[in-house]
Amino acid sequence: CTIAGLNEMEHQGFSSSLIKGIVTSYKKIVNDM
Repeated sequence: CTIAGLNEMEHQGFSSSLIKGIVTSYKKIVNDM
């Protein structure tokens, strides 16, 4: 396993968790309207 491979995996994990956070926030805003 290379350092670059680990960085890529970490980046993908961060991106997906970031997207989930945005989606959750968006749903919360829509529900409050």
